[in-house]
Amino acid sequence: MAESPGGLAGKLDKYQVNFLLGQWLEVFVWGLLERNQEALGIWDVRLGLEPASPDGKVANDFDVAFMRRYALWVVECKTGAQEHDPQFDIQYKVEAIARQFRALRVQTVLATTSDNVLDKNGKVKESHHNRAEAYGCKIVTRDQVRQLAASDDPVVLLKTMMGR
Repeated sequence: MAESPGGLAGKLDKYQVNFLLGQWLEVFVWGLLERNQEALGIWDVRLGLEPASPDGKVANDFDVAFMRRYALWVVECKTGAQEHDPQFDIQYKVEAIARQFRALRVQTVLATTSDNVLDKNGKVKESHHNRAEAYGCKIVTRDQVRQLAASDDPVVLLKTMMGR
């Protein structure tokens, strides 16, 4: 990439493309948690963690993971319209990941910029909210991501989203 009078010019490599297509949200969430870990009472904030099973195979990756109150927290990040997932089935994947580590008291968060999760009033659809409640999963919506980005001190917002 090179800067020119008209803006940036050049080719993007696959890592830059992946970042622009969605990994930015993982990095954003990780950065917020990493910078504010002391105030949030969390530690071992990791980006792109790939836990291996006892046989050495990587089962799933965790977009963002951290420890809080001696529980493993996993944040799954989904950007874009998610038109391929109108029923928001990603919640099932998040729950499946959590069940693998249930003995560790896994808590899950699903951060998404998708409108598919919202009703016409901009609230989380009742069906998604009920499923999240049943799974103990917190949903962070597009508007909440925007609030976090705009905040000079996101700690209060993060605590609220994590359930204090």
